[in-house]
Amino acid sequence: MVSSLKGSRAVDGQSYKYQYGVRAVRFPQSELDPGGSTTLYRLVSYGGGGEIVHRASCLIPNTDAARARIARMFRASPPTRGGLRGKEADGGVQVQSVPLEGVDVTTCMYGGEPPHCNYAPPWLGDSDVQCPANDPSCSAGGGGDPDGWSWGSGGGDGSEPPPPDDGTGRPSCEREASGWCKTEAVDARELQQITERINAMQDSLPECAEAKRYAQELLTQGPDRFQVWNGYDVYPEPKSPTGFAQRLGYNSSDAKGRILIFDSYWLFRERTVVAHEALHNYLHRINSPLLGDANETRVREWARKCA
Repeated sequence: MVSSLKGSRAVDGQSYKYQYGVRAVRFPQSELDPGGSTTLYRLVSYGGGGEIVHRASCLIPNTDAARARIARMFRASPPTRGGLRGKEADGGVQVQSVPLEGVDVTTCMYGGEPPHCNYAPPWLGDSDVQCPANDPSCSAGGGGDPDGWSWGSGGGDGSEPPPPDDGTGRPSCEREASGWCKTEAVDARELQQITERINAMQDSLPECAEAKRYAQELLTQGPDRFQVWNGYDVYPEPKSPTGFAQRLGYNSSDAKGRILIFDSYWLFRERTVVAHEALHNYLHRINSPLLGDANETRVREWARKCA
């Protein structure tokens, strides 16, 4: 399971008080709840003046191991097993509550015990023993930026970072325990749109013609070779200037073979989305050596020409 850890940090010299960022957190199978249950982990770090210096929230598996992983990232003592209210003196962390709907934790950015937090030291560098920047388990809960955080170029005056969206006014997709959006069978209108887009693909380039042929083979196998999900799918992407990217479609498979899956909204509004996934299917079919970013870059170039 991969989850998006949203965060904010106080900044100086900007037109806004807080900079917003995101970090992808991967939970191994051993830390997942067998029943797929998840919970929301929320953490707030304070400075010596009672000001919020850092805030973070993340949807995590509802297990002690997952809670302990996030706690380690923030150098916070994990909530006691099954505890409802209490205080963890070690590390200066106050567990406000562990309700069914989430875990709320407060901690001190620069040490101390809530609500008596220390002020920022006059200089933060390699000698900052609380949370050195080169410690991969460290996070913005102490001094120094953690590996894996992507801080966007913008921010705001509120410490609570706004949720990412795609500007369509839709809610985010409902996710499975694995983190992927829940999919469903295509309806008649969606299947018709996919069919028309596949048949309209250009034959001018050999790659386009072959991708079209392989996609038409999927059409002959039946509508179950295509699926859709509802709601936007925005996910952490450290290479993006905003720290986020949006998924419009992807390839999957089952015992019968390849499945092309699409965002039900953008299926009708982005002309290249069907060609894009058809080209990924083509590269899979020919056992292309292109992987990762190289694969995606090539598909994007071809999709504009093939759609």
